Amino acid sequence: MKHFSFPLKQYTGLRGVALLALCLIMVSSVPASPFTYQGRLRDGGVVPSTSQYDILFEVWDADAAGGKVSPVLNLAPVTTTNGVFTVILDFGPAVFNGAARWLQISVRANGSEQPYEVLSPRQAVTFTPQAIYALTVADGAVTPAKISGVLKTENIPSLDAGKITSGILADSLISGAIARSTDVSAATSEIVALKAQITVLSAAVAAISGTPEVTVLSGSTFVSADAADATLLASGLRNVVTIASPAWVNGAASDQPSARVGQSVVWTGQGMVVWGGTVAAGVYSSSGGAYRPDINAWTRVSTVSAPDARIGHSALWTGSRMIVWGGFSGTQYLNSGGQFSVANQTWSPVAQTGAPEARDSHVAIWTGSRMLVWGGLNFEGMLSDGGIYDPENNNWTTISLANPPAARAGASAVWATDRLLVWGGVGNEGFLNSGAQLRFTDGVPSAWQANSLVNAPTVRSKHTAVWTGSKMIIWGGLTLAGLLGDGASYDPATDSWTSLSSTNAPTARSSHAAVWTGSEMIVLGGETATGATATGGAYDPVLNKWRVLSNPGSPVARTEASAIWTGTEVVTFGGRNSGAYLSSLQRLTPQPAWYFYRKP
Repeated sequence: MKHFSFPLKQYTGLRGVALLALCLIMVSSVPASPFTYQGRLRDGGVVPSTSQYDILFEVWDADAAGGKVSPVLNLAPVTTTNGVFTVILDFGPAVFNGAARWLQISVRANGSEQPYEVLSPRQAVTFTPQAIYALTVADGAVTPAKISGVLKTENIPSLDAGKITSGILADSLISGAIARSTDVSAATSEIVALKAQITVLSAAVAAISGTPEVTVLSGSTFVSADAADATLLASGLRNVVTIASPAWVNGAASDQPSARVGQSVVWTGQGMVVWGGTVAAGVYSSSGGAYRPDINAWTRVSTVSAPDARIGHSALWTGSRMIVWGGFSGTQYLNSGGQFSVANQTWSPVAQTGAPEARDSHVAIWTGSRMLVWGGLNFEGMLSDGGIYDPENNNWTTISLANPPAARAGASAVWATDRLLVWGGVGNEGFLNSGAQLRFTDGVPSAWQANSLVNAPTVRSKHTAVWTGSKMIIWGGLTLAGLLGDGASYDPATDSWTSLSSTNAPTARSSHAAVWTGSEMIVLGGETATGATATGGAYDPVLNKWRVLSNPGSPVARTEASAIWTGTEVVTFGGRNSGAYLSSLQRLTPQPAWYFYRKP
């Protein structure tokens, strides 16, 4: 069962227990009410616990204060393995009646005489337990007033023509825009004429199908990315020469940064800079390295005056400097950062005066002259605010506009020429498929505008987003239901979504990497149902077509890796595989194999 997790507030006490990840995963058949609850405990808010606890569970009608609406369930002992525990909770069917509910959890060491620690915040109870109420609604409780919208035929079991061809539909139920007539002779003649036109058009299409657009002369050579191009083969051509796709290339290992997860990377125009992340369980880094692909060499990033070690931070390239901001240090969320000059190997601090409150898992983009940060989470919960940082003047401006998107963390964001696009992630009520545009006027944020939800991808996080120059492409990720292998492109000019083809698409995955090459979106690695993968795919939005990346060599299977596009290559670094942290820089020119055809 895959689920998204964020660090919540650390609590001190006998053992300093902190609850890290929560997930409702199953409900039994009605009318019984037990459901399975899974969570994770960490000692001191950092180290996953492998111990036994006494845990109290209660259901309340508010996220703070309010009233208790359930009996107290006292479960002991509850055993954790690597912090994870699973329990069966049964509050009775009357507790979940459709109203909002929150779960309060209190913990102490098993057998301890110490008082219980109440974990905060309470966890919103969504989806599964409330389904008990939906499945036991009394007959007659759903009235016509509660039904609105369009009832689609596919949602009505056993509906067929025999059930809708008799009776009379009252005039009051028919829109005035619908013509009323019992004479179908005119429509019939139009249908006959239309079918005749379709027949002629179909014959014309068949006549030109399967033929090249040019005359094929003996000795002429044609090139295709298809090893069995049906059009060329049908014209009598034969494959005579194949040029294999480029192989994966391993980068230099000397002076390479240590293996890590959660690092940031930027492309400077000449090289890739890696910084920060986790180098071991609970151990965070303030080090990094700069890699030059043209000379296949690493140099270390100076640690003098570098920002504090962290994970979950953001980093971007201004054209002359890398800006690092925010993140989590292992004990606290941060609103500090630094500017790094690659040319001079020097750090300078980012102002904290006027900065947004501390956070991680936020989005950050470079507008061309400013850094914009938004969203994320901290000890107080999910955030829906942000700020704009001017690196030249080292000052912040608060973004204080009406109607921002719902608070969230783990969202994707792109800079769409003149506006910020935010989408997806995890909010206070679970995974999201909503988003918004932050419009700019004369370089200044002026208004939030919600994105259309029509044909939008399903809810998700740990997905990827790229900007093509005119559209944002969303792909992959996960929900409580599992991994995803689909996506869609969003056109901000028309506020519309278009689904991506699934033919030859990569297998469902999350925590993968994606880059835009100028003509294709390259997807690499990630977490699949069988673990970390080295597979990938290339998507052409003009043709709405995927091709499988089948380049030779030995790509490293990894999830949570970083990747950048140099202009000619994808460079990937870091990540993990089966719990082992990786470094292993690799490069790929994602060009397909070319097949040359000639007519004998």
